[in-house]
Amino acid sequence: MKRIVKITFILSAITLFLASCVKDLDKGPIDPNQLVSANVYTSPSAYKQVLAKCYAGLSVSGQVGPAGNPDISGIDEGFGEYLRAYWYHQELPTDEAVIGWNDQTIKIFIH
Repeated sequence: MKRIVKITFILSAITLFLASCVKDLDKGPIDPNQLVSANVYTSPSAYKQVLAKCYAGLSVSGQVGPAGNPDISGIDEGFGEYLRAYWYHQELPTDEAVIGWNDQTIKIFIH
C-alpha cells in the first residue's frame, strides 16, 4: 500500500512539474505600440529619458509645455504637478519637512 502511494505521489509531482514548464505566461502585449519594459529600456539613453521624466514630473505634468499634452487631463501642465502635490500631502503635515518660504498654499499643510 505504501509503495502505491509513493508511486502515485512521484507520478503526480512529475506531471505537475512538466505541466508547469510550458511558458504560457511568457506572453507579450497584443498591441505592438503598448509600452512595456522590454521595449522601453532598450538602450542606456532610454534609462536617462525615464529618469528625466521622473524628475520633470516634480515640476511639470506633461511632455510639451504649458498647455500641450498633459499627463493628467483637464489641468494645465505647469499647474498640476502630481508628484509635487503628492509629496506636499505626504510630507508637509509631518515633522520631516521644513518649509523656509511662504508659498501661497503650503502654509495650509503646516497648520
